[in-house]
Parts: sequence; C-alpha cells; structure tokens
Amino acid sequence: MYYSAHQPGHIDVIRQVNAGTVYRLIDGYGPVSRIALSRLSRLAPASITKIIRDLLEAQLVRECVLNEPGLRGRPATGLVLASESWHFLVLRVSGRSLHITLRDLSGREVAASRQDLPEDPATAIPDYFSETIGAFFSRHNALTERMTAITIILPGVIDAARGTVHRIPYYHARDIPLAQILSQRTGLTIYLQQDVKASLLAEHFFGAAKGSDDIIYLVAGRQIEVAVISSGTLLHKNSPAQAEMGHIIMDPGGQLCDYGHHGCLNTLAGSELLTERWRQQNTEPGNSLHPGTEMAALCHAAISGHQPSQAMIRESGKQIGRGLAMLVNLFNPEYILIDSVLNNAAEFFYPILRSTIEKESVVRRSTPLMIKPATVTGADTRPGTALIKEALYSGELLHRLLQG
Repeated sequence: MYYSAHQPGHIDVIRQVNAGTVYRLIDGYGPVSRIALSRLSRLAPASITKIIRDLLEAQLVRECVLNEPGLRGRPATGLVLASESWHFLVLRVSGRSLHITLRDLSGREVAASRQDLPEDPATAIPDYFSETIGAFFSRHNALTERMTAITIILPGVIDAARGTVHRIPYYHARDIPLAQILSQRTGLTIYLQQDVKASLLAEHFFGAAKGSDDIIYLVAGRQIEVAVISSGTLLHKNSPAQAEMGHIIMDPGGQLCDYGHHGCLNTLAGSELLTERWRQQNTEPGNSLHPGTEMAALCHAAISGHQPSQAMIRESGKQIGRGLAMLVNLFNPEYILIDSVLNNAAEFFYPILRSTIEKESVVRRSTPLMIKPATVTGADTRPGTALIKEALYSGELLHRLLQG
C-alpha cells in the first residue's frame, strides 16, 4: 500500500495498530472522553493516556470541553482531531491531465493546480513526478512545512504494496518502482493506488456509499472496470490484480478484443462499440451530431427522443447488467455505484440495468440493492484523502508522524 524508507519492527507494529484504533475512534466519536476511548478500544487506561499524550504533542488531536447531558459539576475533557497543522499532497492522473491538490488531514483543499501530461510516450515517469512535486512545493513553500505524505492515483496496472507502476496508459515505461524512487527523493511516505480502487475507497469513506462495507464500483468507458469492497475489505487492494469484469466472455462468437478473446463484455458494452454505432446512425440523412463527444451526443439524442440511441443505451445496460449479476451473486453488495457518461441518460440506462441484475442474480439482503451514480469520478482528488485516512486508521502513517 505504501513505501517509506523506514519500516516498523514488531513492537512498533502493535503500537501503531493501537494508535490507529484510537485515532479512528476519535474521528468517529469525537468529541469523546478518555474513559469512553478505553471502553470502545478495549485498551487499558494507561495505554490510552500514553497514546493521547503522543497525539497531543504531535498536534494530531486537541482537547475540548465535553458537555454530556445530565452531568453536574466540572465539565469533562473531550478529544477531537486536529487536522489543520498537517498537510498531504495528492497527484491524480485523469485522461491526459495531472491534477495536484494540497489538503490538510481533514481533507480540506489548501491549494490546487492542473497541468497537461507530457506528450512524449518515452517520458521518464519518476523524473516527471519528481520535478512536478518539487515545483509545487516551491510555489507553496509556506504551506508545506508539515507534510505527512504524498498520494498518487494512476490508471493502469499498479502494485500498491510494492509501490510499482507496471503499466500506465500513453507511456512506454514498465515496472517502475515509483513509490521507492519518490520516497528517496522527497523523504516522504508515498501511497500509490490504481484509480478505480482508490475511487471506491473514497466512496466508502465519504461518498455515495459512505459507511457501507459491501460495494461494487463500476466504470463504464472504453473498458468496463470494476472494484469491489466486500465485508469491509477492498478486493486486490495490495496487488496489481483487478476484478476483470470487462473480460468476461458474454458472446463466444462475438467480436475479437485486444486480448485475443471473442465476445467479451468490453466489445459488447464499451464506449468504442457505442461510438461506432453512433457514427453509423449519423451517416443517415437528417441526423446531425450534437456538439461534444459521441458518447455525450448519444445521451443527448436519447433524452431528446431519438429511439435508436435509446435502444443502444438499453442494450449496453443489459450487457453490463449481465456482468454485474455475476458479481452480485459472488459478493452480495449493498451498493452498486456507476461512473459513466451513460449516467446522463439514466432513465434509459438504469431500469434495464436493474431488471437484468434482478433477473440473473439472487440478492440475499433484507434491504433493496442500491444502484446509484458514483460521486467520486474523473479529476476528483478525494481518493488521495481516502488513502491517507486508511493509513491513519491502520496506524501506518501515525507511526511515522509520531516518530517525528
């Protein structure tokens, strides 16, 4: 999940887990008393006292008056997080752009910028990121004195545990130990994650499925990509593997895909198929292309009453629904979140999606399956905040901050 030049030993691991537990409870229950923390964490009062002392000295928490109804006498002392003193940097690649955001530990945006990615496919990726980070720190020097970490969100094949970029779109670079190189150059802990997985974590912590432990997050673009949280655990969090829903064979006699398979979901419901059909529709007399991309034009035409466009979107929803039904049978999610341009034509996309899932799966929840548009998409850098929150809760990042 992360790379730092200093890895903790066995005793330190126990300490960091305990500290992370206390930090998470203060975040969730604050303002909260030391007595309540001891009860909730099942840690001894002496352990709570030491952890809180360390967190106070590091300016990661602060004391406040705790007004509890029904209590008389001197008010109790409560604890809340102190987020303003520490910052972290998020870099997210989206399309051909790099979005950079400096945030405090609460996730509040402090400074931000955007720049185009280099056009040269032979670009040295570590050098580019290193120079970009250095330039950002120079421009915002007064705001970067107390940096905690850097998070990097990338498309492609990413090994988060080793901090390795195996493959990234548009560039020739392969198997780059990016997190290790940047940690050595900046002296900071580096958190690296694949963009779909990181976006799902952000939805889990503060998005459309906040607090849910069973979520499927689907991106329907050129490729059909999926990330899964099941029983509170992000599937393949620390490996380059993904839930390859787009490569499920749906029609064995169908079109050949990039990997040499016939009739996979990508060839039946990916945006390339839809845009090609849209172009064919618009070669007919009387059809004019709505300004923007073909996918946006397709959705616009559908909601404007163009029946062939509506039929294309419904067929895409049906095929994606068939793939999702398989995942529903495996993971029994509470939420399915959709990141797609097709959300713009939800009235045609979502009903067939839901009906296909219901027809081809067995849902064993007492509450209805929620299918909603994703709220963390595209250039949003909140997935970096999710990685930091997870690292604080686990104690990984707290251990480094408390060590100074």
